[in-house]
Amino acid sequence: MEIFKEKKLYFINILLLSIIIIFFIYLSFINYLLFHSIIELISILIAFNIFVIAINTMEISENYYLAFLGIAYAFVGGFDLIHTLAYKGMGVFINYDSNLPTQLWIIARYFESISLLISFYFLKRSFNKNKIILIYFLFSLIFLLTLFYLPIFPDCYVEGSGLTLFKKVSEYIISTILLLGIIFLMKNKKYFKKNLYCFMYFALITTILSEISFTFYVSVYGLSNMLGHIFKLISFYFIYKAINETSLKKPYTLLFNKLRETNLKLKKEKEKLNRYFEMAELMVITIDDKGKIIELNQKSCEVLGYKKEELVGKDWTIFFDENEINKLKNSFSLLPANKSSLVHYGENELINKDGEKRKILWNSYVLKDKEGKIKRILSSGKDITDYKFLKEELEYNKLRLEFFANLSHELKTPLNLILSALQLLDQNLKKGYDFGVYQKCNRYTNIIKQNSYRLLKLTNNLLDISKIKTDFYDSNFKNLDIVKIIKETIDTAREYIEEKGRILKFNSYKEKKVIACDYESIERIILNLLSNAVKYTEKGDIISVNIFEEDEFLIISIKDTGLGIPEEQQGAIFEPFIKVDKSFARYCEGCGIGLAIVKLLVELHNGEIKVISVYREFTEFKVKLPIKMVNPEKEYNDLPRVDDLINKIEVEFSDIYD
Repeated sequence: MEIFKEKKLYFINILLLSIIIIFFIYLSFINYLLFHSIIELISILIAFNIFVIAINTMEISENYYLAFLGIAYAFVGGFDLIHTLAYKGMGVFINYDSNLPTQLWIIARYFESISLLISFYFLKRSFNKNKIILIYFLFSLIFLLTLFYLPIFPDCYVEGSGLTLFKKVSEYIISTILLLGIIFLMKNKKYFKKNLYCFMYFALITTILSEISFTFYVSVYGLSNMLGHIFKLISFYFIYKAINETSLKKPYTLLFNKLRETNLKLKKEKEKLNRYFEMAELMVITIDDKGKIIELNQKSCEVLGYKKEELVGKDWTIFFDENEINKLKNSFSLLPANKSSLVHYGENELINKDGEKRKILWNSYVLKDKEGKIKRILSSGKDITDYKFLKEELEYNKLRLEFFANLSHELKTPLNLILSALQLLDQNLKKGYDFGVYQKCNRYTNIIKQNSYRLLKLTNNLLDISKIKTDFYDSNFKNLDIVKIIKETIDTAREYIEEKGRILKFNSYKEKKVIACDYESIERIILNLLSNAVKYTEKGDIISVNIFEEDEFLIISIKDTGLGIPEEQQGAIFEPFIKVDKSFARYCEGCGIGLAIVKLLVELHNGEIKVISVYREFTEFKVKLPIKMVNPEKEYNDLPRVDDLINKIEVEFSDIYD
C-alpha cells in the first residue's frame, strides 16, 4: 500500500512539472521577457528557499553537504537576481547592453558548478557556516567590482555577433566541472539515500543540458536561450527536492526518531545501571535525611537477611546497637553544615535478621539540591567480616609456618651435627682400625646415617607441605629441558634402585623438550615416585619411566610390576598420612606424606597426577604437565651438580631398608 502511494505521488509530481514546463514553453513564444522574468524569479525564490531550509536545519539533519549547497545557492540566486534585473528589456541598468546579464549568468554558473563539486568534500566533514558565508560574500564582492567599478571581466556577448569565445569556453568548462560532479556523486553513492542520490543526479544532468543549450544561442530571445532556462528551472527543482526532502521533512522525522532512540538508550542505560546496582558485590543503600531506606540492592538484602519490600521505608538504625546508633546520629547531625559530599567513612557493626554481627566498611555521600537542602544519602558498604576472618587465618598460617620453620631448624641443627660427627668417625675408623673392626662399626654408623636422613626427610616434608598449603613455597620456574632433568635424576638413582634388585627402564619419545618448570620440584616428584615404586616392589620387578606428549601436555609415566594398590585405597593415597596396607611392604617405613607432596608440587605446575593400578599386578602414576614457556622465552641449562643429587637420593631413599 505504501509503495502504491509513493508511486502515485511520484506520478503526480512528474505530471505537474510537465504541465508547468509546457506552460512556460508556450509563454516564451507569446512574451519572452515575461517568460524569462518568471523563470528566473522562480529559480531565485527556490535558491533563497534552499538557503533558508539548509541553514536552519543543518543542526538537526547534520548533513553538511546539503547545508553547504544551501549557502552556495543563496549567492547563486543573488547573481541570478541581478542578471534578471539587467536583462534586455527590463530597463533597470540603462547604460548596459546584453553583455552584462550574460556576464552575470556566467559568474552565477561558475559559482553553482564549482560549489556542486566542492560540496562532496563536506560529506564526511563539518564546517563553520559563518566562515563559508564570509568566503562567498568576499568572492561575490570581487566579481561585482570587476563588472561595475573595474570593468575587467571578459565580455560574454557582443550585440550583432552573439556569444564570445570566452562565454562558449566557459560553458564547456562549467559543463566539465558538472561532469566531474556526476563522477564524484557516483563514487560517493554509499553516502546518499536513494531519493537524494536520484535528485542530485538529475539536477547535475539538467544543469549540464542547460549550459550546453546556452552555447548555441545568438539572440538573448532565441530558442536555445529558452531551452537553457527550462533546463535550469528543472535542475533547481531537483536541488530543491533534495534539500527539502532531506533537510526539512526527514530531519523532523529524524528528530523524533532520535528522541525515541535517546529515550530507548536512556531506558537501556537505566536497566544496565539497575543490573550493576543489583549485581554489585557492595551493599548499596539510599536513605533520606530522616534515615529512612528509599532503595537498596540485592547484596544489601543478602547481608541483612530481609526481602527488599520488607526494608523499604524502614528506619536504617534498626540494624545497629546503641553505640553504633550514636555514631550514626553524630554523623547525621553534621549534615546541614557539612560542605563536603562525603558524610561518613569507616567501619560499623550491624546485626542482621539472624542476630549475626557483620562488620561493614562504609562510604556514605550526601546528595543535595541546588539550594543546598539534603535530598538523600547514598551509602555503599563492603562486608569485611569474612575478610577479617581470612586475615586472622592468614596470621594463623603465618604462625604455623613459623612454628614448622623453627621446628625444622631445631631438628636439622642436631641432625647436621650427627651427620658431621658420623663423617669424621668414618674417616677415623678407616685410619685407626683393621678392616674387620671398620666393617663392623660401619654397619652401625650406616644405620645411624640412614635414620638421620629419614628424620631429615620427614622434617623437610612436614615443612614443605605446610609452605605449599600456606602459599609460602619458594618455586623458581624457568624454561628447562625436562627430559634431561628426568634422565639425569634416573641415571643417578639407578645404582640405588638396582642394588635393591629392581630393573629400571627409561624411554622418552624425544631427546629434548623445553617447558616451564621448577627444577627442584620436578626432581623431587621423580625421586618420590621412584622411592614409592621401590617400596612396593620386590627383587626382579620392573620399574619403567616413560615420557611422551599428549595434546598440549607432557606425560611422565612411572610404572612398576609390584604389589599394586587395592581399589578402595586408590582414592585416598594422595592425602597426607595415608599409606597402603603396611603388611604388604615390610621393608619400608614412612608417614605417608610423600605422595601428598608430589600432588601439591604437580599442581604448582598447573598439572595433575593420577594413579592406575591393578592389585597384585601393577601400579602406574601418570603426571600430566602443560607444555608452555615463561617470558622471556629463554632456555636455561644451569642444572645442579650430580653430587647434590646423590645427597638428595640418599635422603629420599632413607626409609627403604634391606
